[in-house]
Amino acid sequence: MENERQQQKKADEKMLDARWPEWNQGDQLIAGFWMKYQRYDQHMAFVNELAQKNPSFVQTVTFGQSYQGRSLKAVRIGVNSSTQKQVIWIQGGIHAREWISPAAVTYFAQQLVNKYNSGDQVTRDLLSYYDFYIVPVLNVDGYEYTHTNVSSCFCGYALN
Repeated sequence: MENERQQQKKADEKMLDARWPEWNQGDQLIAGFWMKYQRYDQHMAFVNELAQKNPSFVQTVTFGQSYQGRSLKAVRIGVNSSTQKQVIWIQGGIHAREWISPAAVTYFAQQLVNKYNSGDQVTRDLLSYYDFYIVPVLNVDGYEYTHTNVSSCFCGYALN
C-alpha cells in the first residue's frame, strides 16, 4: 500500500512538473501543496517558508490570536518603498467548511512570488505600487474543527 502511494506521489509530481514547471522550483513543500486540502499548520508552514525564502519582499505578519490560541497570520508581499503604498487585502477561510479558499489564496501568493522572481514586469510593477496582505485562513478554529470532527462536514448537503 505504501509503495503504491509513493508511486502515485511520483506520478503526480511528474505531471505537475510537465504541466506547470513554475510550481516546482526545487521546493517539495510547494510542488504538491495544492494536491489536497491542507490543514492550518501546513498553511502556516507555507507562508513562513515563502517569507524565509524571499525575505526582500515577503514577510509574515501576526495580527491576532484565535479564541483557542492559534495565531492569525498574513503574508505581506510587496517591494519595500520609502513612500506609502496602497494595500490589497485578500483573505481565505472565512467560513469553517470553506476549504477551497485557503488553497486559492495560497496559490495566488505563490504565483506573485514566482512571477516576481522570474522578472515578470507586470508583477514587479504591481508589487512596487501595492502591498498584498494575504490571509490563508481567517477562521482558524472553525477550519481546524471541520478537519477533525467528521460530523461537522455535512458533505453532500446544501445548507443554504
